[in-house]
Amino acid sequence: MALERIVELERPIKWLTNDFENSTNTNYCRDGANIREKLLSNDEFESVKALVNLLYPFHKATEIHSGSTYATLSIMVPTIEELVYRLNNTNSELYIINEESKEETIEELRVQFNELSRRLNQVERDKTSLPQVAQAKKKKKSAMKTFFSSI
Repeated sequence: MALERIVELERPIKWLTNDFENSTNTNYCRDGANIREKLLSNDEFESVKALVNLLYPFHKATEIHSGSTYATLSIMVPTIEELVYRLNNTNSELYIINEESKEETIEELRVQFNELSRRLNQVERDKTSLPQVAQAKKKKKSAMKTFFSSI
């Protein structure tokens, strides 16, 4: 995430800015002042850190569920439960996310959770009818072959 990189680079950027501003080279001094002008304030850096912490679980969940070489459906329910838990226990001191937004996000996660549960239940019910579906597909394929061979 780009925000993580900002957090990682906070100290080096501040160091570089101070180094430039204290330089005897006027061009460096000007560059340092220019950087300082555009630099995030300490409060803004703290907000970015809080935002990174807030979004990190979502980033990891997305990363895990994006894997195409393994089944991820079985870990979807625990992932959603964990995201809801983390949002419920988010420290709102820095007001990165207000209570209304937090509640809306939790509600949307619950809606998605319920939809996922419904679909999983449907898959379980459909498992019992899979042999009939396979047989119907074979009949359809056979009928299509017969039809096209007669044309």
